[in-house]
Amino acid sequence: MAILILNSLPKIVADYNSWLKDLDEEIYLLTDNKYKEGYLNFDIVKGYENFKDNKMVEFDAMELFKNNPFRKIIGINESDILRAAKLREHLKIDSDGQGFESALAFRNKLVMKDYITKGGLKTPNYKEIVSPLDIYDFIEENGYPIILKPIWGAGGIDTVIIKNSLQLKKYLSNGIPKNMQVEAYIKGDMFHIDGIIVNYNLEFIAVGKYINNWLSYQESKGAGGILLSPENPMFKRLENYTKKVLSSLPLPKCTTFHCEVFSNEKGEIIFCEIASRTSGARIPKVIEQTYGINLNELWVKLLCGININLQLKDVDAKVLSGFYLMPKKIGKLKSLPNELPFNWVTEYLVRAKEGLEVKELITSLDSSVSFIVQGPNITEIEKRINLTAEWLDKNIVWE
Repeated sequence: MAILILNSLPKIVADYNSWLKDLDEEIYLLTDNKYKEGYLNFDIVKGYENFKDNKMVEFDAMELFKNNPFRKIIGINESDILRAAKLREHLKIDSDGQGFESALAFRNKLVMKDYITKGGLKTPNYKEIVSPLDIYDFIEENGYPIILKPIWGAGGIDTVIIKNSLQLKKYLSNGIPKNMQVEAYIKGDMFHIDGIIVNYNLEFIAVGKYINNWLSYQESKGAGGILLSPENPMFKRLENYTKKVLSSLPLPKCTTFHCEVFSNEKGEIIFCEIASRTSGARIPKVIEQTYGINLNELWVKLLCGININLQLKDVDAKVLSGFYLMPKKIGKLKSLPNELPFNWVTEYLVRAKEGLEVKELITSLDSSVSFIVQGPNITEIEKRINLTAEWLDKNIVWE
């Protein structure tokens, strides 16, 4: 038989060539044209413009199955998960793969929160926006600030904080995008929980605390996070909480996941959102440096039935790590450093080119540079992140 991969990720993130080198099956890959060159050694490779929204992907997958049947469909990016689930069910294959009901619950934020509240866990008050009157009524009941965010969104794109009526009027004057929701703003710290489910069981978990949040770019601030030691009391508390979240949802047999929660001013844990995929930004790399495992690689190998020769529950933190994304600024990028003068930095990525002109900031993920640091404890890591970010802020020149 064969494996079909739906891919909208670059090879540096999804190295299927290396991960599946021991797989004794044909591999078919449908991918974005801009990533096609990285996968030309597979048995069938087809590239597409506008891969995310191109409906020929599903059509071609159906046609391919007629002459070249495949037993599994792999899709590990946010935009590939739902279409892969639909194809599995339509073709009646890959019963161990994630079904559409499960994929929808981890993707649609309204459906997701409905499951969570039915499971007895607290979420911010929320409501679907059908008309401006829904926002009006929500504010009457909950007051300001409010969060307006896409039901199908990711990475904080098109998500805004509205703090008062003047900001709301300005927002409404430009119209409301489709498929939006409104929810109450939660003041407090934000945490992320990342892990992997195998045979419906939680086999590995990592817990981190965010520095700022994914909306901080709107205030010209960067965003990052620090992994917590398993001995940290918050680690165990959030591990137990995450088990309750997972038990509230239609869980796939095998998946990575990325969950975000708030700890409000009273210390209550409040659900934010969860995805049945590996996290973005540099979180996967920080987990790899800390625990020595690549979540995407493990996930893909497990889905394909490749033996990973690893007891995930026995994996320990080797070091503690944190990451930070430096925000872009409105203007023209004149210069930025190619290296950093700090020995605690274990990864430094330049993400923007000199001469870049920025007219609008869209998401914290679209950063100028990113870096990862290591340290003996969370306090020292936070100190090193701050020192590195301050140095970069002085040495990245915008005009």
